[in-house]
Amino acid sequence: MQHALVVGTDYEMNQTYRAHQYQGKVNRQFNYFTPEYDLLSPVTDASTENSAAANNLNRIHSRSLYAKDSISLSPDWIVVLGGRYQHYEQRASRGFNPQVETLNDE
Repeated sequence: MQHALVVGTDYEMNQTYRAHQYQGKVNRQFNYFTPEYDLLSPVTDASTENSAAANNLNRIHSRSLYAKDSISLSPDWIVVLGGRYQHYEQRASRGFNPQVETLNDE
């Protein structure tokens, strides 16, 4: 009987930051069969920016431990046992509008 043991760790961190978010209405229907790309006007201008939803930060952390043992019982039979523990954590922040208006502003 022969053993082949594999153990290890894994770590992954993904961070996404979105400084601006734009929202707009559909200005024209898009035809899939005869597309006309230059007719579409962009929706990314100052009037469509949603500053309250901007400045988004999203972080994902994933940590894991794993182990696997391959046991050769004979040349034709191999038993494999293994396991993995994974901890996943996600944190997200919502943006804010840095422009503050008061009742005295006119």
